[in-house]
Amino acid sequence: MKKRRVKVDFCSLVFHAVMVFASAMLISTAAAAFKNLGEGMEVPSFTLKDLGGQDVSSDGIKGKKAAVIVFFATWSERSLVQLKDLEEVRSALQEQDLEIIAINVDHEGMDAGEIETVRAKVAELGVTYSVLVDTDLGVFRRFGVVAVPSSAVVKSGGIIVATVNGYPSLARGEIKERIEVLLGVKEDASASTASETGYRPERSSLLNYNLARRLYDSGMHSKAERKLQIAIKSDDKFVKPKVLLGDIYLAKAAKKKAYLLKAKEMFETALEVSPGDEAASTGLARVLVREGAVDDAEKLADSVLEKNPAYTTALIVKGLILAKRGNEKETDRYVMEAVGLARMDPEVLALAGTVYEESGNLNKAALFYRKAGEKLGY
Repeated sequence: MKKRRVKVDFCSLVFHAVMVFASAMLISTAAAAFKNLGEGMEVPSFTLKDLGGQDVSSDGIKGKKAAVIVFFATWSERSLVQLKDLEEVRSALQEQDLEIIAINVDHEGMDAGEIETVRAKVAELGVTYSVLVDTDLGVFRRFGVVAVPSSAVVKSGGIIVATVNGYPSLARGEIKERIEVLLGVKEDASASTASETGYRPERSSLLNYNLARRLYDSGMHSKAERKLQIAIKSDDKFVKPKVLLGDIYLAKAAKKKAYLLKAKEMFETALEVSPGDEAASTGLARVLVREGAVDDAEKLADSVLEKNPAYTTALIVKGLILAKRGNEKETDRYVMEAVGLARMDPEVLALAGTVYEESGNLNKAALFYRKAGEKLGY
């Protein structure tokens, strides 16, 4: 009975969790950093307070030749390395039309003392560009940040040209090179071509997708479904509506098994349009695990992690597969790596709970379900 109660709690938590939320080298290593946005899409408008309490709007970057937006946390070592590196980039290009915005996402509901801690850390690093605080993690959720840190390189008009998560060792030089190409201070044919990559969806499809995301985040999944179906019909090559619809069907499959096939079909059609898409591949891997095709699921998860080692959902799926095989040590390694990259994300926490439930560790499962519930305000 106890195990069954934990499973019911998981269904509720996961359902609500998903409802509330340069050069050729750069192309080869850049990885999807945001679930809701990608190359070729426009940065959504937002306004946040800086560390001095002043409002700063994202609209200011649209007129810049180049901009960088980075989501960071003081508990993330790689975040601190990236903040310092970006300050060096800013200093080297200070006469250029460049804007850098760092958005702190330590956790939700930060008080004045915690913001002061962020201010002290930023001062210690010598950061002089804009540092904003996402106190309710609203912008974090709008972007769909996969891991911390995650960053977007943006060109004039607010169009994303590259995203990177986890800040791997090569990222510093790659991001700087992409910025230099956008600014026109460095000539590189391959990087120049790369800066124009990324699918630009049809306007009507994008509008319906954005509306669907807002409905989805508010828990109005039926209305979100309808808008996503319209978005897909308007532009069948736009992958993100298909992935989001697959996520909705996968969540519904917890209560009605027939939705599992719908989820599978949606992820597969997304992969037909964009082979190797991390979100679609991971979604399909989750479906395959549910169907018992564990080996096929693992191949998909491994393919995602090979390209994007910090893709948190793929780390969780890998952990789930290892849990099914009874490999407790490796299960812990993958799950805790995912949680360490996104410990403020209720979906990641809830999925971590499912892994430990699968392994029979109900104490850990309950712990992560409870943490997910706390993030959702339960």
